[in-house]
Amino acid sequence: MAVTISRRCWISFLVLLAVFGGVRLRAQMSTPSEYQVKAAFLYNFGKFVEWPADAFSNAEAPLVIGIYGNNPFGHDLEVMVAGKKIGSHPVDVRRVSALTDLRRCHIVFISMSEQKNTASVVEALRGRGVLTVTENMKHFAGSELIINFVMENDQVHFEINGAAADRTGLAISSKLLSLARKPEK
Repeated sequence: MAVTISRRCWISFLVLLAVFGGVRLRAQMSTPSEYQVKAAFLYNFGKFVEWPADAFSNAEAPLVIGIYGNNPFGHDLEVMVAGKKIGSHPVDVRRVSALTDLRRCHIVFISMSEQKNTASVVEALRGRGVLTVTENMKHFAGSELIINFVMENDQVHFEINGAAADRTGLAISSKLLSLARKPEK
């Protein structure tokens, strides 16, 4: 399924890529798939978040993006981040199946297959400074998750739950916040 992106979101996304280092989508593809767009956002979210001082064991420790549940990205996310760094941290993508392993991640994408377990995910990550990202979640505003991808008219958007981010100790850049939709109550 080809995905269109709202003009404002697409222009802002391209500006962010140009300013902060781009993500190369395959040249032969004229329109990225929904999950290629979401993969690019996941990678770039990491550039606009400040983690607590104790989130990394050292300055060169990897920034880990964990995928919890079914992997809708295929290999696109791994290919996209191969050899990339965010700050001094190389980016690593890992499949995660145990709640205890989520604690080793900096960004966790919770696939739709695991949305029924979000309360357990939130509890496992309480006080850990982990950016949680999900998709198409109903009642997102009332959750303790931080980012939610939403599709509208084949366009990828995202919402940010700023209060949840504050409670985890993450500081989200105003640049990223300005691109986000407000979660519906």
